[in-house]
Amino acid sequence: MVYHTFFYIQQNWQIIAEIAKQAVKIRKNFAKSRKETSPTPNFG
Repeated sequence: MVYHTFFYIQQNWQIIAEIAKQAVKIRKNFAKSRKETSPTPNFG
């Protein structure tokens, strides 16, 4: 039972790590695109 739970957590942790990697990539791209567009005066 304990081993099964540990395995389940490990599996979920890998999924969470993948999602976190994707989120960091998206945030970096978003920050980059914001920097490129920020000189325009009408950009909030």
